Amino acid sequence: MFQKVISLMHNTIAALALVGQNVIVDHVINDKKHLVECLELLSTYPVTFVKVHCPIEELERREQERGDRPVGLAKSQMESVHANREYDLTVDTSKFNSQECALQIKRGQIITPSGSFVHMKNSLSSV
Repeated sequence: MFQKVISLMHNTIAALALVGQNVIVDHVINDKKHLVECLELLSTYPVTFVKVHCPIEELERREQERGDRPVGLAKSQMESVHANREYDLTVDTSKFNSQECALQIKRGQIITPSGSFVHMKNSLSSV
């Protein structure tokens, strides 16, 4: 069921892009299948793929503070979330608050469909 929901979300994002809507998505892509699906659906649209970074120590502190996630989830996802990824921009949430990160993204926004998504898709196609 979860896989179908994720796939539906990806297709919805593509449908919105197709009709000219600007879409901002906060999405943890920790599965290669989901990454490939996003690349296939979205690489022809102008995508700015942003790495939201934070040191593991800070992630673990936040995880403890929130109390709504299993202890160790952040650490277990750290490598899979960023494995084999290329990003157009990186923001560090340990140095900047969410508003400052949003402004960094807005200032550095890549608006052509030739960024990281195309490079990653081409890399997968050549393997």
